[in-house]
Amino acid sequence: MAGFSFFSRFAFICNLFFLICLLVNLFVVVDQAEKLGFLADTAIAMGMVLAPVLNMGVNLWFIVLLLGKKEITVAKWLTAFNFLVLVLQIIYFLN
Repeated sequence: MAGFSFFSRFAFICNLFFLICLLVNLFVVVDQAEKLGFLADTAIAMGMVLAPVLNMGVNLWFIVLLLGKKEITVAKWLTAFNFLVLVLQIIYFLN
């Protein structure tokens, strides 16, 4: 169960970077985004590449735990946030 807790928190951090990427994509001009340098590269790598894959895995793991009637020690708000961001990611990448 410690693994699920760790990956849920790591998915939360990646999801925050995903949301940052969306905001940068909507509100910052590309020339200004290039000035962000390493921060922009990290946000893109964790937000647009790692977050959807990790988030899907964490949510599938959560469903397996629910179906197996295992005890889930992760905060409900964290699980809800990860699920809502997964829905947003699906909508974003299918459009």
